Amino acid sequence: MTAPVASEVSVGGGKSPIVVSLYVPKENQANPPPADGLYVQRWKTIYAAVRQFGGFITDSNAGEQIAALNASIAGTKWSATVPKSYTVAQYNSPFELFNRVNEIWFLYE
Repeated sequence: MTAPVASEVSVGGGKSPIVVSLYVPKENQANPPPADGLYVQRWKTIYAAVRQFGGFITDSNAGEQIAALNASIAGTKWSATVPKSYTVAQYNSPFELFNRVNEIWFLYE
């Protein structure tokens, strides 16, 4: 499994669409293997506000972590721009029960 598995959730208006992204290892980045229904997304250099937390991710604790990240950037230049989405990054296999690492990302250009 690649890590992290990043799920970008668009906020605002109706049902939130989710885009799941898998990290392609460096040795495969120049020519990633093709797969039906998947496409390559190349990221440019960006800024990110990140909050790390443990355990399994749920809708309720994601909301708590998003609120905590918002509180931690309050009063900074990042708080003036409200992201149109947030990303949940999960670093562990779903079969790992302990010492799990997750992050909430707000991405800024």
